[in-house]
Amino acid sequence: METMKSALLVEPGHFELRTQPRPEPRPGEALVQVRAVGICGTDLHGYHGTFPWMTYPRIVGHEICGEVVAVGAEVQKSLLGRLVSVEPTITCGSCYPCRIGRYNCCLSMQVRGVHVDGGLCEYLAVPADHLYPLPADLGAEEGALIEPLSIGCQAIWRSGAQAGETVAIIGAGPIGLACLLAAQQVGARVLIADLLDSRLALAEELGAEVVINSASQSLAEAVEQFSGGDGANVAVDAVGVPATLDAAAEIVSSAGRLIVLGFGDYPLGLSIPFLIRKELDIRASRLNSGQFPHAIKIASQREDDVRKLISHRFRLEKAGEALALVSAHPELTCKVLILPYEPVSSH
Repeated sequence: METMKSALLVEPGHFELRTQPRPEPRPGEALVQVRAVGICGTDLHGYHGTFPWMTYPRIVGHEICGEVVAVGAEVQKSLLGRLVSVEPTITCGSCYPCRIGRYNCCLSMQVRGVHVDGGLCEYLAVPADHLYPLPADLGAEEGALIEPLSIGCQAIWRSGAQAGETVAIIGAGPIGLACLLAAQQVGARVLIADLLDSRLALAEELGAEVVINSASQSLAEAVEQFSGGDGANVAVDAVGVPATLDAAAEIVSSAGRLIVLGFGDYPLGLSIPFLIRKELDIRASRLNSGQFPHAIKIASQREDDVRKLISHRFRLEKAGEALALVSAHPELTCKVLILPYEPVSSH
């Protein structure tokens, strides 16, 4: 029996490197040799024990790219040797959201790395229809960023942002920056706010028209000037705390769209008269539905910019150190990658 290594989150705060049987692809599946996995906020919540749907022990990681090294029956052999990005959701295909193409809202949703084991391992057996082959100009590291880019694409698709409209994004972490890239793709003008100058500097490098440190500058005044007094046509809360949602509601224009993307466990505190006065559309955004091709297009067209999101690289056995770094030093990190096979010269 062939074996593989995995970084197992045994309990909150504690990883162990384990050896376990290597999976074999069943009919309809492909065996993916994992090349790169991005660390996400979900993984961080699991590491801290604060994610309500995660059980332990668990192999975390849902931002996955790898090479197809074997295929099961009913899978085209043309996939062999291809570098692929992995769609991490597992859905029923029959509930109402699935039937209308909104499978990201599946009533029995499971996500790799949360409900079932994910990508912090050497091999993963995945349904072939969950794999997206990458163009030749993209490598494994960019491939691991397709899933977080798809989150930004979903949020901007939900917003209905169009060319020439103003989009204000609160939060310049990896997902906020993914929203920036997706909004630019549709031709929108983008302002982005954060509390960390390091993240704002990266947003400026990526082409944000205005960057605001809301600890020292007035976000409302900046948006008023940026929008010519209208307010932002689209406001995205990519943080997920009451203060940022309130700020997003304040800066969004009348007849605008407020996108709730940051994950926070608190009640929506907006008053009915306020909502009616602005006739706001409030739209939540969850995961992605059909956005991988759009994300791959962005990554291919803006490969150099997408690579700027990567701040650190670790080997599989250093997964615990990677999560600890992201947790302790958000000002130093953007997208941290785990590379099970690739050489890592520094982290």
